[in-house]
Amino acid sequence: MGKRIKECVRECDVVARIGGDEFTLIISDISSYENALELEKNIHKALGRPIMREDTCVSLYASIGISMFPEDGDNEDSLINKADSRMYMIKNKVNIRIN
Repeated sequence: MGKRIKECVRECDVVARIGGDEFTLIISDISSYENALELEKNIHKALGRPIMREDTCVSLYASIGISMFPEDGDNEDSLINKADSRMYMIKNKVNIRIN
């Protein structure tokens, strides 16, 4: 997943695996929430490309929560908490559609 996500960001941006299947991205110079949503769409496309493992085709999916400085917080903790909260809202919506 990390390699696929890194394909979508610039070299100066940060992609960090923070545990298990959770990643944090720090993207500088995004001018609007719409640009962040465009990046999210590109990440979903990259993750959705099939991966062949032996005789099995695997696709990846991610629930992505976005927060932006300074609208959603003025420090790392508040930005991470806001993004985490939004991510779990999305995860819950996906789970409701699956079940």
